[in-house]
Amino acid sequence: MNQQVQALLIAYALSAAGLIAGLVLMRADGRAYWRAPVYSAMAMALGVMAWSMARKHLLSPGWVDTHAETMFFCALALYSAFGFALGLLLGRMTRRKTQRS
Repeated sequence: MNQQVQALLIAYALSAAGLIAGLVLMRADGRAYWRAPVYSAMAMALGVMAWSMARKHLLSPGWVDTHAETMFFCALALYSAFGFALGLLLGRMTRRKTQRS
């Protein structure tokens, strides 16, 4: 399999896992889980853009070249963090209403 496609699938899986974790934590309604594929793709896209800008503006080119493995794992952590944050937001919007006693 092409290495770029493989990296894309890993990034999508991590953003989807973060999103599902956020939904489960917020006890979201069932309709939120139908929206999960779209929101996880959005989380991955936001993570890619944020990582690209952070790498371009915050890190020196020499550091990027010498610490490639660390950069890869930091990008994956960012993708899952964006997925988790969107999962929390989506779960908050679709949370089941409970009766107050």
